[in-house]
Amino acid sequence: MCRYPIIPGKYVDYDALNALNICDEFVALVDGIGWGGYFHVKLPVFIELTREFYTTFKFNKTKDLTLTSPDVVKFRLMGKEFSYSINQFNVALGFVDNDYVQTDEYSNSCCDYLRDFCPYQIWKTISTDTTCYHPSQSKSSYLREPVLKYIQHFLAYNYSGRKDSSGTFTKAEFYFIWCMQNKIKANLGIWLAIQFQSASNKKRLILGSYITQLAVSLKLLNLSNTNMHIACHMEPLDIDCLHRMGIVTLKHGRPTFTSPGPTVQPKKRKRRDMEEPSRDTTLSTPETSNMHSFSRHFEDRLNRIESKLDRILAHFHIPPD
Repeated sequence: MCRYPIIPGKYVDYDALNALNICDEFVALVDGIGWGGYFHVKLPVFIELTREFYTTFKFNKTKDLTLTSPDVVKFRLMGKEFSYSINQFNVALGFVDNDYVQTDEYSNSCCDYLRDFCPYQIWKTISTDTTCYHPSQSKSSYLREPVLKYIQHFLAYNYSGRKDSSGTFTKAEFYFIWCMQNKIKANLGIWLAIQFQSASNKKRLILGSYITQLAVSLKLLNLSNTNMHIACHMEPLDIDCLHRMGIVTLKHGRPTFTSPGPTVQPKKRKRRDMEEPSRDTTLSTPETSNMHSFSRHFEDRLNRIESKLDRILAHFHIPPD
């Protein structure tokens, strides 16, 4: 566990939301799923705290699990052992209180994928992509609504724990956005518990800022008085970040979202001085040209086969692996 990398997250930059004219839409969507507090976290990640949590975290997700099932979420923080139900874990995170846990809205919050969620059909309505939805290949750059692109990238950093800019639209990210659009409350505690458990198996430490949030909410940690070592700070999901990822373009200094479609990375400045070719540069020869042509042809064939398989899976409502 000590060797596992700690993946940093991003926080919502409201200046960027206002500059892109999506702030009101963003707030409405976040309220729809009931995750306002989750989107407002802006806390550092501590090495010792994160490793202690992941070393001891256990989530016992059984078939008969209920929101009040005791001792299903277990972990240690700051040397103290905790054992919670999902209700107790939600309150411990600090995003809801005991009064809200007693409401029908909370009791009816979804803890799994609902049957009405059919990603293969929904993908056709919210994106311009003509291929079938695939959780490891479909890209958020094809989303029609700009605000959804921003939310997806936030979730990629702060739920999926990806630090890349590929924009792959995972099933969980898709589901959360669908819940937002349909004003379906999702039980944040159980979804985070699922992800914490999954991250342990994937040998990477993600969501560190939410572990800090948990420690602060439990009054175990005083941010102004601690000798723990900071692994990283959350950085803003701002215009510069979005521009580097090819999500927005800058026209006369004003940011605008790129049109739905493949992501086009911003062009790098060309060097004025002529330099010798890099050692890694492969010189073009008839043999290498033929190999490149064969590779492209082979890759095209594979893509066509995969596309046909996706359509078959979608037709029979079989989710891809």
